[in-house]
Amino acid sequence: MDERARALLAGKNFATVSMGRKDGSVFSVYTWIDIEGDRITLNTSQGRVWPKIIERDPRVTETQLEGAHDHINQLSHKYHGYDYNGGFPGEVRIKLYVEAEHVNVHGG
Repeated sequence: MDERARALLAGKNFATVSMGRKDGSVFSVYTWIDIEGDRITLNTSQGRVWPKIIERDPRVTETQLEGAHDHINQLSHKYHGYDYNGGFPGEVRIKLYVEAEHVNVHGG
């Protein structure tokens, strides 16, 4: 991954993550994003639609519950400057690691 792509992922930018449903339709989410090493990191919570869809995607190389709450706080600090306050009682966060097959950066 080149440095422009790494800077884009590490910066205060958002991502649209699209995935295929079983019926062939596309499901997309607009989300915070980051990078650790060469892997893209995302965060979601149990009970949402997209973690269930992503479970079938081999490019999601790892999902973990441990450290996921700390990760959402790190993302919130990146984007807002304070701890995450959008959860609900009993929420279980999931940290996702994604291996990018191709990364293209267009523009300046």
